[in-house]
Amino acid sequence: MRKLRLLLAGWWLGGALAAQAGTAFGVDTSLAAPEAEALLRQLDAEAAVRTAPLRIRRLALLFTAQPDGRWQPTDAAQLAQVKEALGLLRARGHALVALADIDLVKWGRGTRQSVVARRMPTDLRELSALAATLREHFDALVELWEVGNEPEIFLFDNAEDYAAALKAFHWGYRQAPGEPQARVLMAPLAYPPGTYLQGLIANDLLRHTQGWNFHLYGFAEDIGPAYDQHLRALRPLAARAPSVLRGTRQALPVYLTEVGYAGMDSGSAATPEARARQQRWFARAREDLARRRPVMALAFVLKPYVSPLGREMGLVTRSEGGFLATEALLTWVREGKSRRAPRPATVPAFAAAGPLVMDFIPGGTFRQLEDRSGYALGAGPLSGTLAIYNFGPAPALARLSGDFLPGEAREVLVPAGGRLALPVSADLPRGRERGVAAMTLAYEGMAAHWSTRLLRAPSETVRLPVFAFTEADNRRARHRELRRSRADEEPAFAAQGRWLATEGTTVEESAEGWRITVTRLPALPANRRAIVELPLPRDLKPAAGSWLGFAHHVEGGGGRCGIDVHWRTGDGALFGAVPLFITNGTEATFARPLGDFSQSFFGRVARDWRVERQSFRTLVLALRPFGDLPMTIMIRDPRIERAR
Repeated sequence: MRKLRLLLAGWWLGGALAAQAGTAFGVDTSLAAPEAEALLRQLDAEAAVRTAPLRIRRLALLFTAQPDGRWQPTDAAQLAQVKEALGLLRARGHALVALADIDLVKWGRGTRQSVVARRMPTDLRELSALAATLREHFDALVELWEVGNEPEIFLFDNAEDYAAALKAFHWGYRQAPGEPQARVLMAPLAYPPGTYLQGLIANDLLRHTQGWNFHLYGFAEDIGPAYDQHLRALRPLAARAPSVLRGTRQALPVYLTEVGYAGMDSGSAATPEARARQQRWFARAREDLARRRPVMALAFVLKPYVSPLGREMGLVTRSEGGFLATEALLTWVREGKSRRAPRPATVPAFAAAGPLVMDFIPGGTFRQLEDRSGYALGAGPLSGTLAIYNFGPAPALARLSGDFLPGEAREVLVPAGGRLALPVSADLPRGRERGVAAMTLAYEGMAAHWSTRLLRAPSETVRLPVFAFTEADNRRARHRELRRSRADEEPAFAAQGRWLATEGTTVEESAEGWRITVTRLPALPANRRAIVELPLPRDLKPAAGSWLGFAHHVEGGGGRCGIDVHWRTGDGALFGAVPLFITNGTEATFARPLGDFSQSFFGRVARDWRVERQSFRTLVLALRPFGDLPMTIMIRDPRIERAR
């Protein structure tokens, strides 16, 4: 049978981008439209900067939720000012990517509970209505919408929760008659491929985004390989998505809405040496991305900006009466030699998506997994409310089945524009540590899908005799690690007994654990973390049911320190525990399954992104002190455990 090939590039792109040749190199302004327009008017730069694609923010914050579920402008004069600025930017030739800051919106009907914060709406009809409002006011003024930003970091909800939110936005934006002018993109992924990405695709994200969108940071040598890795991970995952049409293909455009250099701190940013490093980084990254040809690549960030970790990332500098473009910015946006059309990702086609959407609201006490890929179970099952939405114009009768309804299926009638709430619960079979809870909603020849991961911490563990955490001889492994290939801006390490450490950091081993003292941070600003690394005498496989655990605190009780816990593989890649945790003067415990570590930036790029395919060679602790130095962090009773 001849394969059906859906060549959808023109439909996916739309607007000014549809006719472009080659990658459009632009910049994330990280500003609202009026501020971005004013900065560009004051910018002393070449014409290429004045017409480059731009990413703008805060359009979704111009409206206030009403009791009837609709949204109204908060300030009519401010809305008019924003529209005027958008019109000016478009008239100058800027293609505009609008970030819908859904993590900052004030929802009228309540915000769902999350582990860290409350940011997402309890009722997704609010988000759908907001999308319809944004189309009404801005559809002709922007090229693309991003529904949120870096959901693994800023939304604090699970992958399936974000997928449901994207679906609600998708259907709300298409609610009005006719085809929208602007396109709707998924939120850009912050991290390299991992369990969060798997959760998104398992929850039908690809049927509701008009492009693949992610961010790239790290060492310049790894930008191209990291891009390739994203697409290598996407293809097989898409082939296993629940709504895939076997034997088909479609073109999925690729977007990079942040490509950023984190190699300057706020103190060094004014030096010519630091700006030269920034320019070399963007030149190398641009060259590698031009060969790969995404539709768009936006440098982070236009305005002068110091990150919470003290890194200056801005691409302009202040001058008397305005701003000056840096050489890094000019290098990035200048027209290159290649004018070949963008190269999309090739993924399977999917069955048509219908307007029914499922979302799960957990009830009672619950705990999300730290990587936002599911839930950790306690003594009992996971329970809560399954919300079923109908974003279509007619009532829908559907058949609901799955793990929340074991051994049964039921018919549900969802009115047009309605929300049906069902109490549900799911558990793992006795003796199982992990699994998946999935639901299917079948109707009118279509199907909606929802799934999450479940993990139960073992009630009883037994300590494994892992020699790496003792006085075992690791000389051969230590010398191997010192000789491995490194990126230009990787920090230098020196041997300290069995350990390797960056300058200004010492490790003392004892029977109790590891006492790490940071007196100063490394000189190379790209790695403004104190790093200690313990080479393992032999490789460690992340076996199912195995956990890394230790107790930790800051000695003296007067400081706080962020700790990134990583394993390094043989190709130099880092697999870390997301997110970093903060230790202070009160002792606390770290415990994570080895299988839940995922690839991080500022390591090299792994040949295979899947953690279960890795062999760990070193344990890496990257420390970010908040407060005065010196600071001493105690890691007590480090161990590998597994379920009995």
